[in-house]
Order: sequence, then C-alpha cells, then structure tokens
Amino acid sequence: MTIEVGIIGRDGFVGAPVVLGADHSPNRSFMQIAGHGYKVKANILIEQAEASSPLRLCLLRSVQALIVQTAQTAACNRVHELHERLARWLLMCRDRVQSDRLHITHEFLATMLGTRRSQTIGDS
Repeated sequence: MTIEVGIIGRDGFVGAPVVLGADHSPNRSFMQIAGHGYKVKANILIEQAEASSPLRLCLLRSVQALIVQTAQTAACNRVHELHERLARWLLMCRDRVQSDRLHITHEFLATMLGTRRSQTIGDS
C-alpha cells in the first residue's frame, strides 16, 4: 500500500536523508506530475553543501519545510474528512506546479490519499 507523506516541487529536493547524513532513504520518491528536474549524485551534493554555507542552509531549510509538511499531513489525515484532504492535496500540487491544470487520474488521487477510487469522486 502506498500513501503520500510529502509533496516536493520546484521549491525543494528529493534526498533529505542524504543531506542529514544517511546513506539511503527508507521511503520511495517518484514524480507525480510530468515536469523537469535535475539529478545530482549524492556525494557531489554533499561535497558542494560542505563547501557552500548558503547551499547548506538552503538544503537544511528545505528539509525543515518537509518535516513541517509531513507533520501537518499526519494531523490532517487524522482530523479532516476525505474531501478536505483532497482539497488540500490539490492546492498543494497547484502551488508546486504553478498551474490550474493537473494531469492526474482518480486512481492516482485515491492512491495518494490512501483510499479507494470510488471514495475520491464521491456522491456530492
């Protein structure tokens, strides 16, 4: 079973555990919405972060933002109804892609929200 715990867009990066000193992540990352990104080898990123205080600070702030987002997602998953969680997810994605068009399926939404497809479209 898959459930989303964080959304990273143009304002962040995947690989926070490496920046924090781990050699791998226990989680899986994947691109949800088509776009572009850059891939940097972990050892090169760490080397550059050690050489550049501004880069290191930027990476650490991004990690902190992801931690806050993850905590907020956990709280919302506990206290909000599905339609509220769906609205939050759509708004967060919209912020990251900076577009009103999100090319996703109901099945994908259900996976990200940890529910069945029939529940995401509802009767309302």
